[in-house]
Amino acid sequence: MLLYEYFPVLIELSFKDIMRLDDVEHNMHDAIIANDEYEQYGTTRDDVFIAKSTIEWLDTAGYIYTQNIFTDSASKVLLTEKTLSILKSAPSSL
Repeated sequence: MLLYEYFPVLIELSFKDIMRLDDVEHNMHDAIIANDEYEQYGTTRDDVFIAKSTIEWLDTAGYIYTQNIFTDSASKVLLTEKTLSILKSAPSSL
């Protein structure tokens, strides 16, 4: 899912989708986290953590707007004017 394609619509981002994890990997991640029995460097957990950390950084740096960032997703995400000016392009929706 590309935020650019949906601008100016606020969208929900799933970290599973960002990291292109299939449902089996994502469900394994949920079970591992729920039981708090994950390896410190488990691939699925790390992938979701990296996606979450990246979204948090993009939000803090002002490249995207997010209403909420959860453990496995972010709600109401939108590119900011700062990002659009860096891309030097306007989405076709504009």
